[in-house]
Amino acid sequence: MRCLVRRRTLMSMTTLSRETGLQRLGYALASMPFVLVVVGQVFAPGFLEPIFANPPDILGLPAGVVMLFVAAIWASLAFVVIRENPSGLGVALGLLVFTIPAILAIIFLPSTILIVLNLNY
Repeated sequence: MRCLVRRRTLMSMTTLSRETGLQRLGYALASMPFVLVVVGQVFAPGFLEPIFANPPDILGLPAGVVMLFVAAIWASLAFVVIRENPSGLGVALGLLVFTIPAILAIIFLPSTILIVLNLNY
């Protein structure tokens, strides 16, 4: 009886932590776009400033803000993919399809807004 209770508690402890190490690594890497924005604001406060320029606008909002919102939603989808597919393929898919494009969008968005602003003049 005692051995059976011990097995059940061990089984319940193992089922509590369903995340694999690969899945946790995927979560850490999927958070990189958000970390990039915070680190960019701390170390280079003027880097994201062109995003808030209003002349290129979408539905009355600055185009950079809209695109940053789209990149954040796109990066958040990586968490959903990694949670639903804890295998290595799911983690790789989440990182390649969602995280890397969001990082590239965040990096190149301020320069793209500046190019659009300079082309209009």
